[in-house]
Amino acid sequence: MACWHLSSPDLVGSYLDWKYGDDEPMEEDDGESPFGSTKDRTLEIIKEVAGVIEAVGEIDMKKVKEVDKSLKGCTNPEKVPGSAL
Repeated sequence: MACWHLSSPDLVGSYLDWKYGDDEPMEEDDGESPFGSTKDRTLEIIKEVAGVIEAVGEIDMKKVKEVDKSLKGCTNPEKVPGSAL
């Protein structure tokens, strides 16, 4: 939702309005909140996550490929073709 908020804040706002309903405010601990918190708190969390995403900036694809290659060795050996298992 944070990525959607970065590209279209109105879309996320409309979704939250629909999900929470506009009629009456919900209490934080009523157990019936769609995301377990009030609409304002949910939007606050989304904005915080969006800020973290913006702070990261561009990702170096070379680093991503290196991490992907190292994680390849962590996969289940039973599912790796040519493995002894």
